[in-house]
Amino acid sequence: GSNATNETIQTESTAKMKGVSCGLWIWSRARRLAITVAMVAHFLVSVKDAGKDNNNDSPTNGKNIISNEQVCSSLISGTIANTWEKLSPDILKASYWPKEFSSNVNFTHWIDDLFFKYYHIHQLRRSSLYPADPAATKELLRIISNRINYLNNETSSFHPPLHILVTGGSVTLGTKCGTNPVGIPAPGGKEFWVNTPCTWASRLQNLFNEALFKNKSVVKVTNIAAGGASSEIAKVVLEYQLMTEEVKKVQPHVVIWSHAPNDAQESDMNAIFYTHLPGFVNAARNLNLCDEQLPMVIMLEDFYGYEDYSRVNMLSGYLSKLSSWYGLMNVNQANVINHELWSNYDNSTRISYILGSEFELHSGMGNHVGVAWTLFFNFLSAFTDSCTDGLLGVGIPASSMPLKFLGPYDESGSYRMIQSTWQTNQDRARNHCSKQQMSKERTEPCTYAFMANAMSGVNNVAELQAKMAEVLTASDGWDASGFPSEFFILWEEFFSGGYVNLTLHMGAIFLLQIFFHDAEKQPKI
Repeated sequence: GSNATNETIQTESTAKMKGVSCGLWIWSRARRLAITVAMVAHFLVSVKDAGKDNNNDSPTNGKNIISNEQVCSSLISGTIANTWEKLSPDILKASYWPKEFSSNVNFTHWIDDLFFKYYHIHQLRRSSLYPADPAATKELLRIISNRINYLNNETSSFHPPLHILVTGGSVTLGTKCGTNPVGIPAPGGKEFWVNTPCTWASRLQNLFNEALFKNKSVVKVTNIAAGGASSEIAKVVLEYQLMTEEVKKVQPHVVIWSHAPNDAQESDMNAIFYTHLPGFVNAARNLNLCDEQLPMVIMLEDFYGYEDYSRVNMLSGYLSKLSSWYGLMNVNQANVINHELWSNYDNSTRISYILGSEFELHSGMGNHVGVAWTLFFNFLSAFTDSCTDGLLGVGIPASSMPLKFLGPYDESGSYRMIQSTWQTNQDRARNHCSKQQMSKERTEPCTYAFMANAMSGVNNVAELQAKMAEVLTASDGWDASGFPSEFFILWEEFFSGGYVNLTLHMGAIFLLQIFFHDAEKQPKI
């Protein structure tokens, strides 16, 4: 990655199209989620009809109908420490992943060693900076219970898996996640296992579904990380849902932010704190505006070997304030291993053993395994707390206004402004959702969107023109020069009929939007 300045350019034309609002978005970027689940696992072990096929969505012949309260009250067995200890064999087995390496003694011994030496429960507790919202956690339990009912009862209605959406940069995407100190070969001999079972996101899903749910698809983790993506980019990706139709079918119940490596390198850290981080939270929560609890947003700070630790510390402070302000779950996996890494900075053998790679921005397999364990531990802790509260009769007090509608902090804000903005946001959202419920039709914008970067195969003029040719009915001129994902470029657009004469000066990131409204004829682009 680089320290290139981000620039967002938005342009709106006055051209017309009948009946729809169509947007063309082009995005280019050069740089850069224990008792309850444990209890559910023990429950599923006892239900033979649950089946054993991984990602099997078909219901079985079981007749068990349970609620999250019933799961907790019937299966709670102790503290998170007890649960973690009892689950350890299943966790380790699920961590011998990808499965083709599960019989490799060197690999399994290394995983065991990492788990017991560097990710012991006393170390994992250091990762839990801010707890999950109890009301949102209860909703996750309800979704899990509904999913189990579906999988174990042939007469129950369909319920999708608990959906966790992960956003991040190249680290989260899996760059170098194949590197390891025990000689495990990467598929095809490639070092870069991009968005494969090697990544911590894939490993997290496997921990849930293999260790807890015995190869049943109760949890789905979707990784939409993109190389170089910062909070600023992730906000736009979520806000305009620049993701596949398959991902958009089931809105996420949980959104995990994992952009620390790129945000720490941004030139304007003030913008990160006051604009981009709050913007991301707002965009993530608005994925389901009419659910006042979900999606749960989790801020994850994983380890990344960025040498300027002053900026790393600064970003950690920002994430702490952000999580406190919005009531977000904050997980810091770096806290689990930092002291061991710092004290062995000159010991490359020890560093490689813990991370799977050198002390660098893109860590290896060891770190991806550790991130998955850390998130899994924090989910179990949240579920344990919720179950314990329920068994003890500790209710969740109603708040004056849902945290979901709390506005962002401001450099020159006042307490009165906080209250006013909060109230306004709540009123607007509830008014919108009320109208949506009464309306029989929901108007969706007509949007053609794609990612423009090296990994998407749209990285130069010819590739861009070919991509646009898929949808253009007419064009009076389209040109670009340079390399959008690498250098500053100059774009010149000339629209027929005098609609737009546009020159855009782009940096490492650009965004182009063109809207058409209420016209009889097709517009020319």
